[in-house]
Amino acid sequence: MQTGFSEFHDDGFELPVSGLFADLDAGTGTVHLPDDFEAASPQARLDILADWQRGLARARLRAFEQLYEQVCERHRMADADELLRRFGEACRALGQEWPPEMAARLQRRRAEG
Repeated sequence: MQTGFSEFHDDGFELPVSGLFADLDAGTGTVHLPDDFEAASPQARLDILADWQRGLARARLRAFEQLYEQVCERHRMADADELLRRFGEACRALGQEWPPEMAARLQRRRAEG
């Protein structure tokens, strides 16, 4: 089972870096990157952070998609507009603002599904 956020790069030897902490039960997370990361060049840190942000953005979209699927399971008889309304309610209840392109993405995914 692949659970990674993004693909490994072919042009380097990537190693784990500590500094991302999560309480999976409470749904909280903290970033506290180690000194050796902070000691890297600004260009290297910017490149690494950009890679991480892209990977985290993909993971976040997957979580939104899974939340949408949960909404669909609970409201099987609802039409597409009602499902999006219910999804919006679920997001607001969680304090999450879903990306603007999410509606079209979810409708496409549902049509393909």
